[in-house]
Amino acid sequence: MKRIVLYLLGIIVLFSLVSMVVSKIIYDGQFPRYERHDETVSAKLRYGDLEADYPRQLVDFKSGDNLLKGYIYGSENSLGLVVVAHGLGGGADSYLPQIINFVDHGWRVFAYDATGSFDSEGKTTKGFPQALLDLDAALNYIDSIASFEALPVVLFGHSWGGYAVANVLHFDHEIAGVDEITNPKVETIVQSDPGRNGHNSLFKSEAAVTYIEKVNVEYKALYEQYDENIPYEIRQEFYLNIDRALAQDLDDDLMGEIQQFFLKCIR
Repeated sequence: MKRIVLYLLGIIVLFSLVSMVVSKIIYDGQFPRYERHDETVSAKLRYGDLEADYPRQLVDFKSGDNLLKGYIYGSENSLGLVVVAHGLGGGADSYLPQIINFVDHGWRVFAYDATGSFDSEGKTTKGFPQALLDLDAALNYIDSIASFEALPVVLFGHSWGGYAVANVLHFDHEIAGVDEITNPKVETIVQSDPGRNGHNSLFKSEAAVTYIEKVNVEYKALYEQYDENIPYEIRQEFYLNIDRALAQDLDDDLMGEIQQFFLKCIR
């Protein structure tokens, strides 16, 4: 009888260990590491094309055991500091259209690559809680820099980053406003215009949405022409002719709403 009990306990322990290992593998598979995208086969804005007009300062700060890369834009601007938290699968440079829009309107901007993203350390992105921990680490770094002391801080987050900016209000940081739930310092903006998927095209202008639809039709034809396997060099040639500025053109009304909310928060 004793042997049977020990045998059953062994099976239970083994099953528990195997379940935990499998769960960890599945979880990490949902939140892998994301490297920088190949800019030659992407319609995203490239910082190299903007560097002359929008210089940035590179900084490093720790989040747990990982060193994260931060980027400061508009160093001479004094309206306030917009902290940008990016979405899962991207990095700070994925939001260059929004960043330069804020800079053009007088804001200083602090953006960063979260754990496991682009130029930051981390074997995986770890999940939703990590977005919050990384934002907390970024705000702690900001609090330690004298040149930021006089600037009111507002938060801008999208998707994964939206989760972080809404929840970081539970931490001990002085935040003037958050663009994302029911709190006087938080505002939710609903974007329900036709042709938008509520995520990737959320910030794009009508002209950008129309242009991307046209590009997608052309790309689909190319995809079918090469039997669903477009050679890399052909893809590069295709994207070489993309009007990146038009493809990433922002919805002025939406960005204006965000700007107005931030201004209301700091007054």
